[in-house]
Amino acid sequence: MNIGRLQPIHIYILIIIATGFMVHVLLMPSLLNSAGRDAWISVITSLFTLLIIITLIALMIRKLNGKDLATFLKDHYPAPVAWTILTCFMIIFFAESLISLKFSVDWAKSNYAAEAPELIVACGFILICFYAAYKGSFVLGFIAVILFPIVCSFGILVGVGNLKSKNYDLLFPMLEDGFSPMFEGILYTNSGFLELIYILFLLSYTKKRLTFKGLLLSGFVIFILILGPLTGSLAAFGIAESLKLNTPAYEQWRLLSLGRYITRLDFLSIFQ
Repeated sequence: MNIGRLQPIHIYILIIIATGFMVHVLLMPSLLNSAGRDAWISVITSLFTLLIIITLIALMIRKLNGKDLATFLKDHYPAPVAWTILTCFMIIFFAESLISLKFSVDWAKSNYAAEAPELIVACGFILICFYAAYKGSFVLGFIAVILFPIVCSFGILVGVGNLKSKNYDLLFPMLEDGFSPMFEGILYTNSGFLELIYILFLLSYTKKRLTFKGLLLSGFVIFILILGPLTGSLAAFGIAESLKLNTPAYEQWRLLSLGRYITRLDFLSIFQ
């Protein structure tokens, strides 16, 4: 298990990548469908809830005193209670894995593996994940630290490169349909932010305690990962077109061009 071999930075980046995929890709269509044009207001309003979640996680980390949540439950509660709670988390983890796998297979089929059978594509993803998990937490953390700057660079490229194609007036008018859609969007946004609690299962993989400052920075990065692509999609496509897109964050690659002659850079979304 490679216990205690990771630095806190590895844990922060692992949780950013995992939660970032949820808020950056999976949640965005649901958020747009529920809150419409006001989805970006829902995200900004949820910043207050995010601060509360981070504060509670920091307090729990102090209470756990270096143990991960699973070990703490086994040590301090009767086995039926501990395993009931852990089983609930395992069901959630497994369900999210299936959702992520289904989305990844569908996206691969629509972008670069149209002729390949779905089973083959799915098995490819599963084998890669299994091998990485088998090699241990140190390998996962090391790979995350290497890939994270590359993924961020691609995100900055598509965000800044498409500024000429964006009209931020499309984010207005605000609250055209009242407050109800905004509040519904807050529920979706907070469901993504709540995934930060999964960091409690990784505490035993590092000898150093995670800090409130590090958690706060991780939360801010995740906040940007949902707000940036969301406002970018609304500014580039408008709400009517954004609602038709399965992956608004990735569809922005189709607009990207560098200069007059370098176009069709959407293949880079595969690497991202």
